[in-house]
Amino acid sequence: MKLVHIVDKDQNMWIDVNVFFQQSEMELTQWRSQIRERYKRDKNKPHFTCAWCQSPVTLARRTDHMEINSSATFFFKHIPELENNPNFQCPVKHIKQLSEQEKTALKYQIAKETQQHKLLKENIYKSLQVDEAFSDIHIEQVRKSIDLKQWRRPDVSSLYKKQLVVFEGQLSTTFLNVIIDRKIFYQDNNACLLWIFNHFEPTEKAKKQSMQDIYYNNNANAFVVNDSTVAQSIKTKVFTLECHYLKPEIKNNQIINQWNTEFVEFQNLVQNEATKQIYFFDYEAEYQKLKQKLGLRHSYLQESKNQKDKLKVQKYIESLEQVDLDTKVPSKTKSELLVEFTKLWIKTHYLTDSQFNFQWFSIRKELELMGISTPKYILHAPYKTVVNSILSAKFGYVVGNNINDMVSVAHNLMEHHPAYIKHLMLTLKVTGKPDLLNERDSSGKWKERYKKYVQQPEEFKIYKHDLNQFIEFLVPEFEGRLIAWGESCELHSKINLPK
Repeated sequence: MKLVHIVDKDQNMWIDVNVFFQQSEMELTQWRSQIRERYKRDKNKPHFTCAWCQSPVTLARRTDHMEINSSATFFFKHIPELENNPNFQCPVKHIKQLSEQEKTALKYQIAKETQQHKLLKENIYKSLQVDEAFSDIHIEQVRKSIDLKQWRRPDVSSLYKKQLVVFEGQLSTTFLNVIIDRKIFYQDNNACLLWIFNHFEPTEKAKKQSMQDIYYNNNANAFVVNDSTVAQSIKTKVFTLECHYLKPEIKNNQIINQWNTEFVEFQNLVQNEATKQIYFFDYEAEYQKLKQKLGLRHSYLQESKNQKDKLKVQKYIESLEQVDLDTKVPSKTKSELLVEFTKLWIKTHYLTDSQFNFQWFSIRKELELMGISTPKYILHAPYKTVVNSILSAKFGYVVGNNINDMVSVAHNLMEHHPAYIKHLMLTLKVTGKPDLLNERDSSGKWKERYKKYVQQPEEFKIYKHDLNQFIEFLVPEFEGRLIAWGESCELHSKINLPK
């Protein structure tokens, strides 16, 4: 379903979708990549979101408008991997399961090693070999990230004047997620990525979105290596490619694009240091000049339009955070809410903050009707760390966080939020696991650290009791003793709780 109420989070403004979609096919295709790249880098800071559910959106394109000479139909939709989650909710649409064909299309299937693909890699390799400017040339050599934690195996890679340049052959459909993943990896690791076609014609085939995602995002330059370019490279001893590029011009007061083709030497290509793009003709610069000449509107943001829609959505969002005054009693039991919250918390990693809060506010409203105080934005520090730690102690295994073992959970809480370390130890005690940390502390470092903590004078220790009610909800075994500790004016050692 198309979404029409979209917010630009960077500008904190609604966008005018009618103006937005007046942009050129190239601009919209570039937006597709930019939106997905932004989301992949930080899922909690998307560029555009649905105004209703505040979830990230992506820019999609109707596949039935791919015929040559027909205009493309772009539209906003929820990010597929979120939308396909059965727990995803948005008031403006009902989530439908993807068809088998769509599911297949969203998966990147590693193409079989066809003869064409082998030939393309060999042609690239042979072309680089004759050019003395290239060194360290390899086919499918592993290239590691700067921190050595990640790696990729490009079709061909080499050094060009000490700059790592990788070449990926493009024969079959490559999905946008794969294109963006490789772009981010090489860009972040100071390498240039160049996609290479074995054949390219500005015909219906070139209209395929997977191809446009490559050349539109490379300044409208598409590169080919084939038998002819290899022969030219060998003849001149300079790596030569066939470059197909769009050149904009004004006709009848409109900007139109014309395809051009030239043999170009790699040494004459532009290497953009900022974007790591490699291209021959600077389409973007020329296009902006013509756009300015025609006086076309540049901004798709709007100040005052859609006020009714904005008020409607704002009222809806505020209603999620307000307790229904007509509701006198909770609709669920405490046990039911605990099961619901636990299931929600375990899948937190797969939800955006907005999606989590959509469900959390509903649970929170019920808890408040029971007189249980809870933080509104529980994913913020220190709450998220504390809840992860308490649930880990309750279950005896790590919940949440990128931490591998229970001892590390304790160290992490002591390091960042020591005011809740007593809560962690008490949770282990009341759930029957008082010696769990010592049993798993093979190095003895936690035992020593906690011993020093306990031996501190009591006045040096800091305790926070703002989460006591909520922790009692998470761990019913406390049976009110944690709340009593927080309410008491006496030292915690006088309460019937273990030290």
